[in-house]
Amino acid sequence: MHAPAGTSPKIIARLQAEAAKAMREPAMATRMTQLGMVMEENGTASYTAFIKDDLARYERAVTKLNLQAPK
Repeated sequence: MHAPAGTSPKIIARLQAEAAKAMREPAMATRMTQLGMVMEENGTASYTAFIKDDLARYERAVTKLNLQAPK
């Protein structure tokens, strides 16, 4: 889940809590397992670090392969 930059930390915390609550519902947990997903409650800071690392990994791949956006 993403929110615009500058979103109040209080709102982020509420969204995170509600999303975590929904993911703990038995039907949701079962479906996520069926889809091969591993559910993990790790907080906003951990997710932010994951996204930054992921973007850096893709940036390295794009640079290494000398990929260009279509014109």
